[in-house]
Amino acid sequence: MALLAGKRDLVVLAHGAELTPPQQRWRRTLWALLRRWTLERARLVVANSRYTANLVSRSAPRAAVRAIPLAVDHERFSPGDRDAARARFGVEPGSVVVGTVTRIQAFKGIDVVLRAIAAVPEAKRTRLVYLMGGKGDALAELQHLARSLGIERNVRWLGFVPEADLPDLYRAMDLFALCTREQLDRRNVEGFGMVFLEAQASGTPAGGTRIG
Repeated sequence: MALLAGKRDLVVLAHGAELTPPQQRWRRTLWALLRRWTLERARLVVANSRYTANLVSRSAPRAAVRAIPLAVDHERFSPGDRDAARARFGVEPGSVVVGTVTRIQAFKGIDVVLRAIAAVPEAKRTRLVYLMGGKGDALAELQHLARSLGIERNVRWLGFVPEADLPDLYRAMDLFALCTREQLDRRNVEGFGMVFLEAQASGTPAGGTRIG
């Protein structure tokens, strides 16, 4: 619309999912043409990661794209008192804590973490706590999976976690885990993944999949 209105000095910010095909088949060809036409006429396309920049280049080969990775406030997300953070979330001393913060959707791979916890020998699993922060439409399905795997006592479903509480939640963890799947046909991608940086800035190692 900006280009059609005569604006020529256009900069586009690209995050990921908007560069994947629409789910409606009748829109896909038209959307692809409009997307390429727009991106290749922009003065600059700023992508939030190399992965997203690659999506831009695949959609519009002649687009002027640059990847500028996102960042976090390292003063807000910083190492702190792990024991105090755990006490805040009701975690018993001596526990091994794995955690995830994300929208609870199927493509986020929370089921992978649940199955990994179930694979831990029962004697060691008694000390393992999984803190799951977030809400979403896959919650009931994942809660059922946890029950069927016999690990419902290990999982703490925290629901929505306010921004002010996130640093302590990351500090409470021994490991942050997010096992995202790429589902381009459903417009599900991990364009960058701010939570990985937030966890690491808080002094917690982060593990993930080679997606996004």
